[in-house]
Amino acid sequence: MNLEDLTFEVKNLTDTSIKFSSMREEVGIETYRLIAYLGGNKEVGHVTFEQMVELKDPKYQGDKFFFDTNGKPIPFLFCMGVEGSYKGNNVAGLMVKKVNDYCKGEFGYPLYSGTCNSEAATRVWEKLVDEGVAFECKYDGKRRWGLK
Repeated sequence: MNLEDLTFEVKNLTDTSIKFSSMREEVGIETYRLIAYLGGNKEVGHVTFEQMVELKDPKYQGDKFFFDTNGKPIPFLFCMGVEGSYKGNNVAGLMVKKVNDYCKGEFGYPLYSGTCNSEAATRVWEKLVDEGVAFECKYDGKRRWGLK
């Protein structure tokens, strides 16, 4: 598979029927999904990412998971997946980079990981660190990564 043949689309899922939990709406989180297509129509993977756009619950005020030290919201990766036969072709890493480009352009801030990462997700982030496009940090004692 040639990664140059992939196309990408970002959708805001906040106002759709796709809901991950009502808690997200209650605290002011918007959910987005980047979908990777091969040949224009075959979905080969996706990355779901989020950002707290409105602080509706004061207990999150200044929380370093959601905000930087200046109070600016940090977009973060919620989950990602690649279809079986496309795994191992760097599709996930490319999708994360595309989401980062989107976040920097739309939100003015790079993408960060969550803190509950699978082994596969951890490998993707570690590879991005090895490539020099990401860095590792900690949140509440847990591994977390950010893109540059």
